[in-house]
Amino acid sequence: MLHVGLALVFALALGIPGGYYGGWGGALFFGLTAGVVAYIVIGRKISRRVEQAMAPMERHMRGGRIDRALAELEGQRRLAWWQFGLERLIDGQIGVLTYAQKGDADKARPYLERAPRRMWHAKAMLGAILHRKKEEAKMREIFESALKKNKKTGLLYATYAWCEHKRGNRDKAIAILTRGTEKLPGDEKLKRNLLALQNRKKMQMKAYGADWWALRLESPPRSAVQQQPPPGARPKARGMR
Repeated sequence: MLHVGLALVFALALGIPGGYYGGWGGALFFGLTAGVVAYIVIGRKISRRVEQAMAPMERHMRGGRIDRALAELEGQRRLAWWQFGLERLIDGQIGVLTYAQKGDADKARPYLERAPRRMWHAKAMLGAILHRKKEEAKMREIFESALKKNKKTGLLYATYAWCEHKRGNRDKAIAILTRGTEKLPGDEKLKRNLLALQNRKKMQMKAYGADWWALRLESPPRSAVQQQPPPGARPKARGMR
């Protein structure tokens, strides 16, 4: 990507003359210093550009203009040339909006598949789609992969367990929730659901609020108003803060 390429150019630009005066040691010192500083400075500029580019999309989302928000996201793909991984983040956001706000699972699926694993909202939605499609093996693969990058995300464990329980796999659901409580010993929602399954009762997911309803595995009560997709799914340039 251009971001890394420019940092390498700066590293070479100072590393070569540094090597002329200080040998290999000088080349490494000046080259690495220039490369790291350039990477940080350029990265911050890219991060600001991404923030500015995403502002219109967020205004459309708040106004309920989902199609226009999606169009804005598509239009920002040009920034992906500047930052490694940004295009996958954009894909993930498009998938989240398409699934949570428009309810179009088939259209959202390829975008959610391309989302990075650390974007857990996208992967939870993909897992929900696979559960509804009865693609059990693939569903487990997606949830397990997402949990490797999001070990402290309670709803991810709970959603995975809910899907297994709905498929009649209570013991597997209990095992998943047990793993979750081990990673998150202070998560009362996980503990309550684990206790419910141990007592052969149903899991109660409404405590997760809009994040849960956005997965479309259960219908929200009439009082639940969903104006925006789950928080935390907004595209950002990586590692620039």
